[in-house]
Amino acid sequence: MKKIITVSAALALTTTAATAGDLERSGQNITAIFEDGSYAEFSFGTITPSVSGADLDSSKKHTGNVAQDYNQVGFAYKMDINPKASIALIFDQPYGADVNYPIDGSNFLGGTKAYLNSKTVTALARSKINNTYSVHGGLRAETINALITLSGKNYPFPNGYNVQLDGDTAYGYSLGGAFEREDIALRIAVTYHSSIEHNFDTTENGTQSPTTTVNTPQAAN
Repeated sequence: MKKIITVSAALALTTTAATAGDLERSGQNITAIFEDGSYAEFSFGTITPSVSGADLDSSKKHTGNVAQDYNQVGFAYKMDINPKASIALIFDQPYGADVNYPIDGSNFLGGTKAYLNSKTVTALARSKINNTYSVHGGLRAETINALITLSGKNYPFPNGYNVQLDGDTAYGYSLGGAFEREDIALRIAVTYHSSIEHNFDTTENGTQSPTTTVNTPQAAN
């Protein structure tokens, strides 16, 4: 339990301090399953955020830009099995963090950084009950790795704290349903994504440590 709290708190601290948000990036979109006929889509984006500030002391030392550029990629392919059933394969990057306080910036946080990368593949199936109601569900394979460094005089560690979470793939599921009225172009869809438990091989300050357990959150979209 101590390891879970230490690593999770470190990642939360370094990311939320810089972005005032959370780790979610993609929204875990599954709308491709509702497209007509065979359908494919690809998306690519480059995000260039700028977040900066100053230390809250008499020095007022500027942090520099702590939010790093990153790319966001998505892909989906959907096909019909018959008039009432369809399947889709969806790739996205649901969670991420790219935070780096320049070493020559903040006195309190200079050298602090957090990187988290995720990839998720969802195999989804949909069944139409009638022209109004449908249900959908499937399995998700999620891969995550992370690197966290706490540095600066804000932290009590003599040489800072560093933890590397090696890539881990774990599995969860998605379930949902939809109500549609084509005559008025209305669709209301709800999808539940289960929490996924990851067990990471962990290296702390250059030393192999016990496995770290982290759960990515459940979500209802």
